[in-house]
Amino acid sequence: MNILICPDKFKGSLSAHEAAEALAKGILNKRKKSSIQSIPLADGGEGTLEVVQQMHGGQWISVQVNDPLFRPIEASYLWLADQKTAYIEMARASGLGLLLKKEQNPLKTSTYGTGELIRHAAEAGATTIVLTIGGSATNDAGIGMAAALGYTFLDHNSAELDKNNVDIVNNIKSFIKPLSKVIITGYADITGEKLYNQELARKRCLEVQKKLEIPDSRTEIIPMGSNILLYNNDYHSN
Repeated sequence: MNILICPDKFKGSLSAHEAAEALAKGILNKRKKSSIQSIPLADGGEGTLEVVQQMHGGQWISVQVNDPLFRPIEASYLWLADQKTAYIEMARASGLGLLLKKEQNPLKTSTYGTGELIRHAAEAGATTIVLTIGGSATNDAGIGMAAALGYTFLDHNSAELDKNNVDIVNNIKSFIKPLSKVIITGYADITGEKLYNQELARKRCLEVQKKLEIPDSRTEIIPMGSNILLYNNDYHSN
């Protein structure tokens, strides 16, 4: 019998690769003559880059960044030099797995560390960045990430807002854009992120686009299947 095993991770216990190995071992224990092929999958959350590397190769680049509570950590991204493409997993810098249960409060967390990974990749020469945005511990509308990329956010008095300010989203009156740019493509399982439907996800993307004044000509939001969105724009960074 030919058997194809394509698992996602078992969150909190097994990676997709480990789950595939365990399933294969169990099947072969009962069906020793089976021919098994394993293809681990991912939904944009933890473990996505391992799946990408298995399919496309690439080099791990380690960077010191800030975790969701602005504590220094080491996080890595996948670099495909021949394509000048960086694959970045948001969960590695801004993920729930980096926090204790008692620390998991989206009103106090930031995507700044993910922005630091993007900035490092852009400065290293990436012309395209693929960002997987599952497993996040944050709900700051990407403001922290934008701050790391060079955006300066101002309050009603035109004073610069502190990136550590947990209420920064509600206090923004205006902002100053950086100059240079890099193309970013983001992938997310919007059902897994409790967005309930593609229309709501589309509206949320458009809200961020409007907030950052990204023109329509540089934005594309594409539904993929029943629960996946691809959000592609020219993003700016120093």
